[in-house]
Formats: sequence, structure tokens, C-alpha cells
Amino acid sequence: QNQSLVPTGMTPLNNPVGSAPGLVGQLAGRWVVVLPGVPAEMTAILPAALDWLAGRDLLGGRRLSLLWRTAQVPEMHRVQRCREIRERHPGLSWSWWLTQWGVDLRVSGPQTPDIQEAMQGVEQAISAELGNLVFSRRLESLPQVVQHLLEEQGNTLSVAESCTAGLLAASLTEQPGASVFFRGGMLAYSDQMKRELLGVSDEILDGHGAVSEATVLAMAQGCRMRLQTDFALAVSGIAGPDGGTAAKPVGTTFIALATPQAVFAGGYRFPADRWRNRLLTVATAVDSLRRVLETAPDQSPWNRPDVWRWPS
Repeated sequence: QNQSLVPTGMTPLNNPVGSAPGLVGQLAGRWVVVLPGVPAEMTAILPAALDWLAGRDLLGGRRLSLLWRTAQVPEMHRVQRCREIRERHPGLSWSWWLTQWGVDLRVSGPQTPDIQEAMQGVEQAISAELGNLVFSRRLESLPQVVQHLLEEQGNTLSVAESCTAGLLAASLTEQPGASVFFRGGMLAYSDQMKRELLGVSDEILDGHGAVSEATVLAMAQGCRMRLQTDFALAVSGIAGPDGGTAAKPVGTTFIALATPQAVFAGGYRFPADRWRNRLLTVATAVDSLRRVLETAPDQSPWNRPDVWRWPS
């Protein structure tokens, strides 16, 4: 019943995908837009809200905007790396926010000649500073970027997962058309499955442990051979909250990538809880593949120090 009540001064906006209407109008002398919290409903009503505001000349002048989407770097580290550039351009608006894949940076300002000139300098400086941390300059997800690269190059992919328990395969197949490049995966959570499904030897598991560089290298190689794909990703880690040791604390994770020319592995120590550590593992694995696809299959994606990187 309350969804049908409209405060004085507000105008309801039709919700095409739900029951809660949007509201726009003036309250206490301020223009207010109220939208449902459900993402699909908010997205559906937003265009009508913007049209309503634009029809009353309430959106202000057109603004220039630049976007960088990055992975494998924490938010504050990103802020610190861009601090000097930001201080040189106080007339611009800067915003950072966390995403499932990493951290986004947006720089914006009014469309004036001096701001336009400043934006050109900022674009060059930030792109040079962040380098291959940037996976896109558009509003597309990391799996979308990887999917486009694999499709363009005509390559196929498989995955071998332990600590992520299927999250990696799910992320890589969230977009329509994933069957063009994705062949399948092996969920080898136990040591027994690592042996039987992926051919990881007793010598490796007994000598190095399930969470080790040697194990993920063998997992990636075994997955690529068994599923006959161009590339294969493998992950194994201690997501937490238990299972860590002094030598391998919670968050210790190894990721491997097998290519037609080589196989590479990198070690990480992620700093979060169980769920976040698994998401960081997925994002890092997908982004490592992206780096190789953008360079060459015989070049390691871990050729520069990343923040969470644990050199082996």
C-alpha cells in the first residue's frame, strides 16, 4: 500500500519491471530523485528520471569524462599512484570505486577549453602510470574483455579450480556466446581429484602441497592437455578462515596459466575474508589471462610487481 503514496511535490515514474515507482520532484527546496534499490528496477527507471530532469534543464551543462577500469590493485594503492597527477589538476573531479574485478577511476569536468586541455594531459599521464593494470577504458566487465580477445584470436579456454570451486568458470561464462571459446573445467577440490582428473603427481603434492606453484603448474598443464584447449587457467589457495600456516597464511593463492608456448605461475597473498579472497582469485586469474592475450602467449603475465604478488 505504501508504494502507492506520493509525497507532495513529487511525481511518480512508471516502473516497467517491478511494482515500486520512481519519484522525482522538489522537497524542502531541493530537487530529489528516488529510485528502487533493486538494480534491475533502478536501471529500468533511470532513463525516464534523466529525461524528466533534462526537460526542466536540471542536469547542468555537458561534462567531459574519462574512465579507467583496473584489476590486481587495491583502491588506496590506486589513489596513491595517481596522487601527483590529481594534485596537478585541481579543477577536475576524481572518483574511485570498487568493483567485482578491481577498482574503477573516473575523471570528469565541465566542457570548457581549459578543462578539455587538462583532460588530454591527464589521460596521457594516468594511462602511462597505470600501464597494464588497465583492462578497459569502457563500461565492460573483465570477462567481457577476455571473451572478445579469445573470440578475435580464435582461441579456446579451459579451467582447473580448487579454492574457487566453480566461481572462475561461472565468471567466464556469464556473457552470452561463451560457448565459442569456453570448453569446460575441472573442479579438483581434493588432492585425490587433482591426481585423478588432472594428473598431478604424488611427488608434487607430497613435496610441495596442494597450495603451491608446482601444483598449479601441473593442474594447468593437465587441464589444457585433457580438454585440448589453447589456454588453461588453474587456481589453488587457502581462502580461509582456517587452514593457514606460518609459511602459508590464509589468503595464500597460486594461479597458473598454460598457453600453446609455455606455462606460467604466480603466487599471491590476498588480505580479505573467505568470500573476498575467492573473488580476488577469480579476478586475478581472468586478468592474468587478459594480459597474455594482449601481449603474447610466450610472455608471463607476472612480469611486473603487483601489490598482492608473492614472489616465489
